[in-house]
Amino acid sequence: CIRDSYWVQAGAFRDAAEAKAFLRQLRRDFADARLTSADGWHRVRLGPYAKRKKAQQTRRELERRGIDAYLLQL
Repeated sequence: CIRDSYWVQAGAFRDAAEAKAFLRQLRRDFADARLTSADGWHRVRLGPYAKRKKAQQTRRELERRGIDAYLLQL
């Protein structure tokens, strides 16, 4: 993982099957989509991005598609 990297969170689910279905949908257009699970949550995130600008572009593209997305720095 890139130190001080940027991620875009596209979804957080309690249901693992829903998270996996959403991940499959996103991967059609975003090869860097991945699923992480912790504390009973399944999060679909894109990244990591070394540059904030690239993460912001991805977030805007998701929002154009009607997906609420959040920029994270981890």
